[in-house]
Amino acid sequence: MNELAIEDISSQPDDILRFPHFILGAMARRGIGAVEAALASTEGEPLAPLAPIIPWQYYSRTTRTSETIAEVPRSHFRPILARLAFFCGISPYAGQITFTVQWPVCGSPVPHRFSIFLCNEPTMAFWIRIYLYGIDGFYPTFK
Repeated sequence: MNELAIEDISSQPDDILRFPHFILGAMARRGIGAVEAALASTEGEPLAPLAPIIPWQYYSRTTRTSETIAEVPRSHFRPILARLAFFCGISPYAGQITFTVQWPVCGSPVPHRFSIFLCNEPTMAFWIRIYLYGIDGFYPTFK
């Protein structure tokens, strides 16, 4: 399994090159869960207003809660998907990959296991799902 190195960026950066570091770190801080983001389909609704901001929603597997951890302008969404794909080593149009990131837990780096599913294809859809599915030595407990 590939291991990726990320910087600790605690607030959402303006620079899309740093967004992968931010979103993966935000997930590592929150624990086992998933992040989802997508451009809303407007097929069949030609007059529907387009959302100017795309939320990145985090769903906790342990607490069964959700929160918005990032919001990006609509015009930045596809470039961010492409940047995340490039950062992880998959096609900027569609793909899936699993990898680990070393993130501190109680002061020591611990492997955090991620899986990304991404679709950035104009003929299909624009969405991403990122799963933090395992933290070595820690197992999720449900509340």
